[in-house]
Amino acid sequence: MLRIVAGLEKETAGTVEIARDAGSQRPQNAMVFQEHGLFPWMTVADNAAYSLEMRGIAKAERAARVAPFLEMIGLTRFRDHYPQQLSGGMRQRVSLARALVADPEILLMDEPFARPTTRTTS
Repeated sequence: MLRIVAGLEKETAGTVEIARDAGSQRPQNAMVFQEHGLFPWMTVADNAAYSLEMRGIAKAERAARVAPFLEMIGLTRFRDHYPQQLSGGMRQRVSLARALVADPEILLMDEPFARPTTRTTS
């Protein structure tokens, strides 16, 4: 259902309708996946600002809008690091910041904090 609401898959039966203000400039939704999906060639700050860049927002404004979210998730001092320099949890927090920075009307989360299951053998 999350993937249908996000527009990533088409419904096979029925319809999905989401109420929305006609003049809204906000993205309808942002999705945080179980796997972080960060761009490895972009810094933490650039990954968090990606949706703003795609909307044509100037670099200075992107930086100003990203800063409070990096503060909120505790990654301000890692803003110039790359994903491969972060722990898995830190990467997931960057993914969450990227979704929040977009200021979506709906925030969709597909098990973003799930832990991998471990198998034990007897």
